[in-house]
Amino acid sequence: MAPISTSKHQRVRAKLTTEQKAKQRNKFVNLTDAIATACETYQEEARAIAQDHGQSLKWTRRQLHTTKTFLNRWSANPWNAFVRKNLNKYNEGHGTGDRMKLPAFIKAHHAELLSKYYCLMRTEKEDLRKSVVNLRQSCVKVVHANPKVLQKNINATFNIMQNEVLKACIWLCEVMPNNIMSRSSSTHQKWCRLSRMFSAWNQNALHLKSSPGLSVICAGTVSQRLPLTKLVSLCCQNIQDGLDIIVATLNPAPKKRVVMNYKNYEWKIVETYGIALDGFPLGTMQNPGKIGHHENLVQLLDSLINNSCAWLKFPDSECTECTKNNCECQANGEQVYKAQKRRAAKATSVKSKETIDDGDDEQHSKINEEAGEV
Repeated sequence: MAPISTSKHQRVRAKLTTEQKAKQRNKFVNLTDAIATACETYQEEARAIAQDHGQSLKWTRRQLHTTKTFLNRWSANPWNAFVRKNLNKYNEGHGTGDRMKLPAFIKAHHAELLSKYYCLMRTEKEDLRKSVVNLRQSCVKVVHANPKVLQKNINATFNIMQNEVLKACIWLCEVMPNNIMSRSSSTHQKWCRLSRMFSAWNQNALHLKSSPGLSVICAGTVSQRLPLTKLVSLCCQNIQDGLDIIVATLNPAPKKRVVMNYKNYEWKIVETYGIALDGFPLGTMQNPGKIGHHENLVQLLDSLINNSCAWLKFPDSECTECTKNNCECQANGEQVYKAQKRRAAKATSVKSKETIDDGDDEQHSKINEEAGEV
């Protein structure tokens, strides 16, 4: 069949008047200006969001374009709700492994599903569409807690509380005494009691802020997910923090900081300072780094946080009896007091200038002796 060529007809357009052309021109200019203004506003908003939240401008633009609020969501499809309803009805009474999957169900009952769907009324389809919308709204987005962010928020809160308490203490120490000293003695005693309460609360808040177990308490089961090295570090830090607190209450208090000694715990800690770590959940005292099992470390950390394992101060009579029992156990062959390695003595002797050998002088003496022999 021979190709047939058709003549091209030029499209006839109506001629516009000068007023109509001006009107079209103004409409185009207004539209262009509105789009440019919207683009500028969008750029400013994106830049402000990126600056406030510490993100890059490129990342912020990508999030604005890919978020669900920017794009139109797909409308609820009654066919999907109808198939889902029939699939759930078919799988009733079946176990987890015996249930039919959606592709296999559609393939096996395609004709039956289509015939039933075409017989539905408009109100029934609208009910299916509403059920999909309600299902979307009932979905709850699960957000997992971030321990680091939680720890930062807690630290910021305690910093604010500490500043407020310090301001109150300064006000109590500087302003109030001048007004209270002129009043009765009972008012002065109340002020002294109130100032002591403020100082004690401030010390407790500082200790609670620096406690490494605080983030573990707030995060719930974070300790179950921590690695082994982190658990060992938290246990050692909690034990050392408790030791620092109870050593500060001794009379007289030691001048140097007391470091926890796991190897000679009975000698260096219990007998020397009259204190002990009561309620250790793993039997005898041992270094957390030598426990090795994740479950035991979690148990130790929980007991330290819940104060079921805490430092206690012994009276002098119990401390003397403990020393006597340790000596008897050592005499019976038990290794209570373990030998410590001695430090290597540093070389303190320095050669004087008279004893320093000079290589040049030896060479000159050898040359003189050879010359004398010749």
